[in-house]
Amino acid sequence: GGSRGVGAATAKILSANGWNVLVTCSSSIEAANIVAAECSSEISEVIAIKANVANDEECIHSVETAIKKWGRVDAVVNNAGTTKFVWNHGDLEGIDAEDFQNIYSVNVIGPFQMVRASKMHLLKSDNPNIINVSSIGGLKGIGSSIAYAASKGALNSMTLSMARNNEPHSPSSQFFINLVNNSSLDHTEETMQGWGYAVFGEVVEGFETVEAIAAVATGSSGFHQDVPLEEISILDTKITTE
Repeated sequence: GGSRGVGAATAKILSANGWNVLVTCSSSIEAANIVAAECSSEISEVIAIKANVANDEECIHSVETAIKKWGRVDAVVNNAGTTKFVWNHGDLEGIDAEDFQNIYSVNVIGPFQMVRASKMHLLKSDNPNIINVSSIGGLKGIGSSIAYAASKGALNSMTLSMARNNEPHSPSSQFFINLVNNSSLDHTEETMQGWGYAVFGEVVEGFETVEAIAAVATGSSGFHQDVPLEEISILDTKITTE
């Protein structure tokens, strides 16, 4: 969805900051080529290809095109979207199962397929990012149609699920902060159960900060126990080799 609107604006911002960008579009390749030409500069190479994210093979081809061109993928912006305009959500005859499937194929399945196709390349990046562009309609149940609002709600949930899974490279599996040694978090084997968690090092100065964190009351949250009842924010970290 990079030929116009939010997608085109995203390509322009990224290219202006020195990113090489692959712009995809499902129909208006001429418009996408114009965006690519406008974005290309001495510090950024931007190309456009025709691809429908609802088609898994075309998602794979898009990623392969970026790899062949630049040898890496550092970010994926899932901006492509579609809808059917039935503003009255009470008009259940205005939309049918085929409409739902078409909208979900682009707005939900498309982002999933793009993430899956690019995952192994993103994990090689020093700073990988996935941005799923959603809508307030997914939170409030409003928008161009009931199917569109539902699809954006599904995209929101899928994004959270991807971030909170037990895969060793996901945000929820990176590290714990512990006051005492917890061997159950150690790496034991390369399996979902045995990856363990990253260890950053021992606190050798400013331990009073750790003690202040330890003094915060804890309780249960979801499947987790001993979770701070007050939000604790780590504002800055520094890695030293001394």
